[in-house]
Amino acid sequence: MKIIPRVLFSFTIFVNLLCFNIQNVTAATVNKSVLLLFAGQPDSSESILASQKLRSTFGSVSDVTIDFYSEYLDSDRFSGENDAIILRDLYRQKYGDKPIDLVVTFGDTSFNFWLKYRQEILPNTPVVTFGMLSTQLTGQILPADVTGVYGDVDYTLPVNWLMSVKPSINEIVIIYGPGPADQAYLMPVIELKTIMGGRVKLTDWSSLPWAEIKAKAAALPPTSVIVFHRINTDSTGVHIRSTEDLRDLTRAASVPVIGGYDYDIGSGIIGGYLCNIEEQAGLAARMGLRILRGEAVSAIPMTAGPANQYVFDEQALKRWDIPVYSLPPGSITRNHETSLWDTYKFQIIFICTVFLVLVVLAAILLGLNRKLKTTQKKLENLNSNLETQVNDRTMELIKTNFQLHDEIKERMKGEETLRLYTKQLEEMQYKLQQQTIRDPLTGAFNRRYLIETLDREMANSIRNGYPLCLMMMDIDHFKKVNDTYGHQAGDEVLKRLVGLLEQTTRKGDVVCRYGGEEFVVLLPRISLKDAVERAEAWRKILQSTEFKFGGRAIGVTISIGISSNMKIGINGDQLLSHADQALLVAKKTGRNRVIAVK
Repeated sequence: MKIIPRVLFSFTIFVNLLCFNIQNVTAATVNKSVLLLFAGQPDSSESILASQKLRSTFGSVSDVTIDFYSEYLDSDRFSGENDAIILRDLYRQKYGDKPIDLVVTFGDTSFNFWLKYRQEILPNTPVVTFGMLSTQLTGQILPADVTGVYGDVDYTLPVNWLMSVKPSINEIVIIYGPGPADQAYLMPVIELKTIMGGRVKLTDWSSLPWAEIKAKAAALPPTSVIVFHRINTDSTGVHIRSTEDLRDLTRAASVPVIGGYDYDIGSGIIGGYLCNIEEQAGLAARMGLRILRGEAVSAIPMTAGPANQYVFDEQALKRWDIPVYSLPPGSITRNHETSLWDTYKFQIIFICTVFLVLVVLAAILLGLNRKLKTTQKKLENLNSNLETQVNDRTMELIKTNFQLHDEIKERMKGEETLRLYTKQLEEMQYKLQQQTIRDPLTGAFNRRYLIETLDREMANSIRNGYPLCLMMMDIDHFKKVNDTYGHQAGDEVLKRLVGLLEQTTRKGDVVCRYGGEEFVVLLPRISLKDAVERAEAWRKILQSTEFKFGGRAIGVTISIGISSNMKIGINGDQLLSHADQALLVAKKTGRNRVIAVK
């Protein structure tokens, strides 16, 4: 029995240490905001692949938590100057007043857009870019707070390899987009034409409509190969969906298709010497984490991304009868064919394991059955002695039960006493709390509670988009009431005024004594016009009301100043100040009136 307290003590120490470590980790975590700017659409294969890699890499650390904002230019369809200006104005409105700590751009279009307009949107936010060719950065002088990752595409190497595997190939058909967004990435095509132009026939289909491209691809002779670069819009301006339309092309084509980017694997291309956009995104995210942790951008130079790799699709290779052993050394293959063992390996292991366990259990059960029969005989012999022992033990338990019954009664009495004491303590705590937020004379909320509530209501009003009005009122010539009728009469006037206000306010309105004969009423979810109408109603009611005190009738009036937070940028202190200024105008212009600040 002594072991249990020791175990509990050790467990308590462990829990305390664990909580301490968790608190330290939490305290060390910083929150940052990152804007991800993609050139294409959110459902394109390249955008999906890059976004997943960025988010997983940023999210792999414990010392930085990140709020992501994502924007997609859809520049393949909206690339004019007017479209860019509309996006500039939209992003300036959305992010101009947000604390964005880092901007990450993917692709040439998004990078150039941001360089052009960043001074008007987020001028001081560092930038990390990726997904561009090295030739697109040639000659550019980048700002000091801009860095990133670039890569290159090479079609010559995979074409030469395929020609060595299929020596009969004598024609290379090149497919790429004629639009501005595609032309920015044209250098790999130019290099292919320059190097291979004297060796084989080069056929350029960039001027053809997409439907005609698919039709001609289906009719190519087996001596041809297709090199698919980038095509976002065809020669007629029709938008080409990167993954879906490429899959349609590869299904229709009568010859293999070579690609240039890792995100095209799985769409039917056999593969190629691919530019690794996924790894570029991961490297860009790691650069971004260094910046978010406080490292200077100048210490993180623009760098080349991971080297291209030979990546091939096994299913596509099989379709064109290209053996895996003919691939270049170090090649990576995807979409492997799986055997029955590969597909159901874990299920087969599980079934065999279960069978073996059942065999072992059966043997164990046989042995246990023999022991059970032997034990049953022993139990029969012991049964007669147990009855006597049970009767003796029953009598002891009955005696103990009576003792426990008496103890339970005593404990219930103690619990009732404790419950009453707890209730009294809660009532005392409530009274103490009310004393800290209530005016002792009138029962209205005090200035401290007003300031706390005003900040909270201002935040709710801005977040939820509803108006908030504040009335500041002052009893006219209140000193004269005190001097004429005595301070007790003045106190009674203050209490009755609070009673009148609280009877006619809504649930959620806050009535506060701001000081002396000044009162503030906070009115959420009410327009300035309605607030003025309510203030006029109170003023008229008070003007027509006589307070009886000591057999004497006391008449008073009030002056009211009203302000509203519908003016953009106003804070709680300014809301009070505007209402106070309006009240001062009401006093100076004759009192017994309502003045509102618009």
